[in-house]
Amino acid sequence: MLREFAKCADVSRAVEEINASIAWSQQGVGEGSIAHDGSASIDLETPVERRPGLPCRFVNDGDVVRLSACHGDISLPRAFEPAIRFVSESQSFMVREIPGGLSEHSKIVLVRRLIDGGFFRVTRPSGCN
Repeated sequence: MLREFAKCADVSRAVEEINASIAWSQQGVGEGSIAHDGSASIDLETPVERRPGLPCRFVNDGDVVRLSACHGDISLPRAFEPAIRFVSESQSFMVREIPGGLSEHSKIVLVRRLIDGGFFRVTRPSGCN
C-alpha cells in the first residue's frame, strides 16, 4: 500500500504547500517590517530593499504570478513573471534593474505596489537612522 501511495504522490506539490505554510506563518522581523514608507517619489534610480526579516516567495498560479509573504501577496498577470521572480530573489535593487521588458513607467508602478504592499522600502542612505 505504501509503494502504491509513493507512486501516486505529488511530492513537488507537497513541498510547495509546506514552503507556503512556512512563509505564511513567519512574521516580518525588525524595524519597519510592515510600516509604510510612502512611494510618491520613486524613479528609475531609486534604490529599494526588502523589509528586514521578511521572506518572500515567487508563486506561479497559471495565468497569474504572485509575490507572497506572511502579510499578503501581490498578484499580477503572467507577463510579469520575470519581474516578480527577480524581486522575489532580490534583497535590494535599483528600479531600473527590473527585468522582463517592462516600460519605465511600469517598473515605477510595480515598485510603488511593492512598497505600498509592505514588501520593500526605499533604501536609507548609509549613516542615517
